[in-house]
Amino acid sequence: MDLATDKLIAMPRLDEPAYDVDVYKNSEGSQSVVVRQRINPSGLPFEGNHVVVDNYIEEYCLSIAEAVGLDGLHDIDLMTDIDGRPKLLEVNPRPSGSIAVSLSLGIPIIDAVISNRLGIQIPNTNISPKNSITITERHLWKM
Repeated sequence: MDLATDKLIAMPRLDEPAYDVDVYKNSEGSQSVVVRQRINPSGLPFEGNHVVVDNYIEEYCLSIAEAVGLDGLHDIDLMTDIDGRPKLLEVNPRPSGSIAVSLSLGIPIIDAVISNRLGIQIPNTNISPKNSITITERHLWKM
Protein backbone atom coordinates (compact mmCIF):
# COMPACT_ATOMS: atom_id res chain seq x y z
CA MET A 1 0.00 0.00 0.00
CA ASP A 2 1.36 3.39 -1.00
CA LEU A 3 -0.09 6.02 1.36
CA ALA A 4 0.93 8.79 -1.01
CA THR A 5 -1.17 7.52 -3.94
CA ASP A 6 -3.82 5.15 -2.51
CA LYS A 7 -7.21 6.50 -1.48
CA LEU A 8 -8.05 6.14 2.19
CA ILE A 9 -11.18 6.43 4.23
CA ALA A 10 -10.78 7.83 7.71
CA MET A 11 -13.38 8.66 10.28
CA PRO A 12 -13.05 11.54 12.71
CA ARG A 13 -11.61 10.81 16.13
CA LEU A 14 -14.36 10.22 18.69
CA ASP A 15 -13.90 10.49 22.41
CA GLU A 16 -15.67 10.47 25.75
CA PRO A 17 -18.36 10.55 26.82
CA ALA A 18 -19.57 7.26 25.36
CA TYR A 19 -23.22 6.29 25.50
CA ASP A 20 -25.36 3.16 25.34
CA VAL A 21 -28.93 3.94 24.40
CA ASP A 22 -31.82 1.50 24.75
CA VAL A 23 -34.29 2.40 22.01
CA TYR A 24 -37.69 0.74 21.74
CA LYS A 25 -39.73 1.87 18.76
CA ASN A 26 -42.48 0.14 16.89
CA SER A 27 -44.71 0.81 13.92
CA GLU A 28 -47.70 1.53 16.19
CA GLY A 29 -45.94 4.57 17.64
CA SER A 30 -44.79 3.20 20.99
CA GLN A 31 -41.34 4.32 21.96
CA SER A 32 -39.00 4.43 24.90
CA VAL A 33 -35.47 5.77 25.07
CA VAL A 34 -32.99 5.34 27.92
CA VAL A 35 -29.68 7.20 27.52
CA ARG A 36 -26.83 5.83 29.62
CA GLN A 37 -23.43 7.48 29.75
CA ARG A 38 -20.76 4.88 30.49
CA ILE A 39 -18.79 5.37 33.70
CA ASN A 40 -15.85 3.61 32.05
CA PRO A 41 -16.00 4.33 28.31
CA SER A 42 -14.56 0.98 27.20
CA GLY A 43 -17.49 -0.70 28.93
CA LEU A 44 -15.40 -3.60 30.26
CA PRO A 45 -15.66 -4.50 32.99
CA PHE A 46 -19.09 -3.01 33.53
CA GLU A 47 -18.88 -0.40 36.28
CA GLY A 48 -22.24 1.27 35.81
CA ASN A 49 -23.84 4.15 33.98
CA HIS A 50 -25.03 7.67 34.48
CA VAL A 51 -28.61 7.57 33.21
CA VAL A 52 -29.06 11.01 31.69
CA VAL A 53 -32.08 12.91 30.49
CA ASP A 54 -30.88 14.39 27.22
CA ASN A 55 -33.56 15.36 24.70
CA TYR A 56 -31.01 15.89 21.93
CA ILE A 57 -29.61 12.35 22.23
CA GLU A 58 -33.12 10.88 22.57
CA GLU A 59 -34.31 12.60 19.39
CA TYR A 60 -31.05 11.73 17.58
CA CYS A 61 -31.50 8.03 18.38
CA LEU A 62 -35.21 8.07 17.46
CA SER A 63 -34.28 9.65 14.11
CA ILE A 64 -31.73 6.88 13.56
CA ALA A 65 -34.39 4.28 14.42
CA GLU A 66 -36.78 5.90 11.95
CA ALA A 67 -34.15 6.21 9.20
CA VAL A 68 -33.21 2.52 9.31
CA GLY A 69 -36.74 1.26 10.00
CA LEU A 70 -36.18 -0.24 13.45
CA ASP A 71 -39.11 -2.09 14.92
CA GLY A 72 -38.37 -3.42 18.38
CA LEU A 73 -35.69 -3.03 21.03
CA HIS A 74 -32.20 -2.04 19.94
CA ASP A 75 -28.94 -0.89 21.47
CA ILE A 76 -27.43 2.22 19.90
CA ASP A 77 -23.83 3.08 20.80
CA LEU A 78 -22.58 6.65 20.56
CA MET A 79 -19.37 8.53 21.21
CA THR A 80 -18.65 12.25 21.15
CA ASP A 81 -16.96 14.30 18.43
CA ILE A 82 -14.48 17.14 18.90
CA ASP A 83 -17.36 19.65 19.09
CA GLY A 84 -19.09 17.74 21.90
CA ARG A 85 -21.86 16.25 19.72
CA PRO A 86 -22.83 12.59 20.01
CA LYS A 87 -22.08 10.52 16.91
CA LEU A 88 -23.31 7.08 15.92
CA LEU A 89 -20.92 4.16 16.34
CA GLU A 90 -23.29 1.25 15.76
CA VAL A 91 -26.83 -0.05 16.00
CA ASN A 92 -27.15 -3.49 17.57
CA PRO A 93 -30.27 -5.57 16.81
CA ARG A 94 -30.59 -6.69 20.42
CA PRO A 95 -30.98 -5.27 23.90
CA SER A 96 -27.81 -3.81 25.36
CA GLY A 97 -25.70 -5.83 27.75
CA SER A 98 -26.41 -3.24 30.42
CA ILE A 99 -30.20 -3.16 29.97
CA ALA A 100 -30.40 -4.16 33.64
CA VAL A 101 -29.85 -0.47 34.42
CA SER A 102 -33.05 0.48 32.58
CA LEU A 103 -34.95 -2.33 34.27
CA SER A 104 -33.61 -1.35 37.70
CA LEU A 105 -35.16 2.10 37.22
CA GLY A 106 -38.57 0.51 36.74
CA ILE A 107 -38.76 1.23 33.02
CA PRO A 108 -40.82 -1.64 31.58
CA ILE A 109 -39.01 -1.66 28.26
CA ILE A 110 -38.91 -5.48 27.96
CA ASP A 111 -42.58 -5.71 29.02
CA ALA A 112 -43.46 -3.25 26.26
CA VAL A 113 -41.62 -5.27 23.63
CA ILE A 114 -43.15 -8.61 24.64
CA SER A 115 -46.68 -7.26 25.04
CA ASN A 116 -46.49 -5.57 21.65
CA ARG A 117 -45.36 -8.78 19.96
CA LEU A 118 -48.24 -10.64 21.64
CA GLY A 119 -50.73 -7.97 20.56
CA ILE A 120 -51.41 -6.90 24.14
CA GLN A 121 -51.69 -3.21 24.87
CA ILE A 122 -50.17 -2.08 28.14
CA PRO A 123 -50.48 1.48 29.40
CA ASN A 124 -47.57 3.90 29.34
CA THR A 125 -45.33 2.21 26.79
CA ASN A 126 -43.88 5.63 25.91
CA ILE A 127 -41.65 5.69 28.99
CA SER A 128 -38.26 7.30 29.39
CA PRO A 129 -36.49 8.47 32.55
CA LYS A 130 -37.59 11.83 33.94
CA ASN A 131 -34.46 12.48 36.03
CA SER A 132 -30.77 11.72 35.69
CA ILE A 133 -29.31 9.15 38.09
CA THR A 134 -26.10 7.13 38.48
CA ILE A 135 -26.39 3.35 38.77
CA THR A 136 -23.21 1.43 39.56
CA GLU A 137 -22.66 -2.29 39.43
CA ARG A 138 -22.90 -2.31 43.26
CA HIS A 139 -26.46 -0.97 43.03
CA LEU A 140 -27.43 -3.77 40.65
CA TRP A 141 -25.96 -6.49 42.92
CA LYS A 142 -28.10 -5.26 45.82
CA MET A 143 -31.36 -5.59 43.86
